[in-house]
Amino acid sequence: MFIGWTNSTNGITLSERLGKGHDTPILLPTQKAVIVTPLAHPAPSWATLSFSFRRTIAAPAANHRAFTATSAFIWAVGAVKPAKPDDPGAIFAQHTDLGTFGKADFTAAAKGNGSEPVVVEGGESSPSAKPLVALPESLTYAKVLFYHGIVMFIAWGVAPFVGIFIARYLKDALGVWWYRLHLGIMFVFVGMGTVAGFALVLVFKRPPHFVDLHEILGVLIVAGTILQITLGFIANSLYSPDRVHVPWWDKAHWWLGRVITLLAFATIYLGLRKYTAYSDIHLMVWTIIYWAWIAAAFLVMLGGQIQFGQKHHVNGAGRAFEDSDYYEKGYR
Repeated sequence: MFIGWTNSTNGITLSERLGKGHDTPILLPTQKAVIVTPLAHPAPSWATLSFSFRRTIAAPAANHRAFTATSAFIWAVGAVKPAKPDDPGAIFAQHTDLGTFGKADFTAAAKGNGSEPVVVEGGESSPSAKPLVALPESLTYAKVLFYHGIVMFIAWGVAPFVGIFIARYLKDALGVWWYRLHLGIMFVFVGMGTVAGFALVLVFKRPPHFVDLHEILGVLIVAGTILQITLGFIANSLYSPDRVHVPWWDKAHWWLGRVITLLAFATIYLGLRKYTAYSDIHLMVWTIIYWAWIAAAFLVMLGGQIQFGQKHHVNGAGRAFEDSDYYEKGYR
């Protein structure tokens, strides 16, 4: 891959790297590409950084790829310049946006008179695409992602632990208030928080949407959250203090909640990986802090299991049924 950024002299530092998927691309020992000045073609009006470079059509050394008439290309862009802009081997943050412009025949331009490469297939995204709502001057996209992350962390990294702890362990201790608290936490912080965080990036992010695993999982979590809340209301409306076993709709509510929560943990981590492109904090630091919090929360849940055990409101289990004031229709 070929990566360029502005250096300390306002020129371009060009870096040839070997990409291996999810790790920082490795600097190739032989740098064969060279910057061409002035630009080989006029920069488009939407461009914030433009540069031209030249390299042989054939692979010049090991780990280099040859250009062919049907080579497919992807592009990516990052928001943060490397800390050492004059060093081709500098460490840089993960890209913040990416796409493809299909197959392009750069060999034709090299052999001809400098005309534009022939694009065989159209790209999947356009750098000039606009978001649904333009960012106000006081707001940057990095801040949008930060607010999105805070909302989603509260919605899925904090609130579910509290709501599940109350529902699983504190039915007897809190009486009818267990349901009121559980409903309030899960509906407001998880349900409304999920919708708000999702809408925040949906309206301010430039298309295309839902192109990576983080975004696809996010859509599934939003859909699952709506279904989970619906199941919760159904389970509550069908509750009977005379029941002798836990019905299937209660168990469906439990297990759907568990699956969505586990998916959310992974989705938040994928979001942290994307956010490191806008942050000065290394991904490893975010990773340690995040998973340490999740581990601590699970330890609290384990403590609740040991101290209280799971409570079921079925006839003959939990609080004595002769306490008629304890049960209210609609508050299990």
